[in-house]
Amino acid sequence: MTRQRSALLGAAAVLVLTGLLADRRTPWAFERSVGQWIFDLPDWLETPLELIEQTGTLLAIVLAAAGLVVAGRYRAAAAAALAGFGGWLAAGGLKEFVERPRPTLATLGRVPREVADGFSWPSSHAAIAAALATVLLLTIAQERFGRGVVIGAAGLTCVARVYLGAHWSLDVLGGAVLGVLAGYLAVLLLRPT
Repeated sequence: MTRQRSALLGAAAVLVLTGLLADRRTPWAFERSVGQWIFDLPDWLETPLELIEQTGTLLAIVLAAAGLVVAGRYRAAAAAALAGFGGWLAAGGLKEFVERPRPTLATLGRVPREVADGFSWPSSHAAIAAALATVLLLTIAQERFGRGVVIGAAGLTCVARVYLGAHWSLDVLGGAVLGVLAGYLAVLLLRPT
């Protein structure tokens, strides 16, 4: 139990730290460099990354929960729904609190591939993808290949959001940590394993 508490406290500390750093509103030089480097990856990646980033949408929450219901994993389905929607709601609330602007031509040095409304930190897509991944990893993804697919989809969702020019790296890191917290807490609460 102490390892679980340590992990939760560590994740919460990273979330707070990324929020404090993102509260500066303008991207740090390192973030700008990382954002430009990822944004400059080949154009042929745009369609695959747009598909992969769908693992961070509200539809993904519904599909993941429905798939778990079909598999007879009712508590895992409830945990996925709770974690996904909880991460999404928490990200929305934190965005309104921190009010960090999204990348623009002036800050990114390139025209973003995706123009998104609202504030930037933390990424809702990253939060949802990480929340669902955490629930799946703690419940049904037991094989090495399955775990790799789940982790890969969540990680590539974060990369996709930076590649498309919708977020900075602190945004997706904060969103991912928020999602891990939401997923972990949902599993602790509902005990679906």
